[in-house]
Amino acid sequence: MPYIKPPLGCRPRFIAESQRITELAECIERHTDRRYPIRHEWVQEYNELLARNPDESVHHGEQEV
Repeated sequence: MPYIKPPLGCRPRFIAESQRITELAECIERHTDRRYPIRHEWVQEYNELLARNPDESVHHGEQEV
C-alpha cells in the first residue's frame, strides 16, 4: 500500500497568537506615533492574548528595580 501524505494542518495556536500579539502591538504603535485614536477592541484583545501568553510580554525576564 503506497504512503499517502496527509493534508497540511493548522499552525499551532501559540504561533498564531504570538503573531497576532506582534500585529496588534505594531498597529497600536503606528496609531500612537501619528496621534490617531486606538480602538478599544485592539487593546482589549492585546491584553487578553498577553494574559494567555505571559512569555510574550515585553517585560518577561526583566527584574524590577
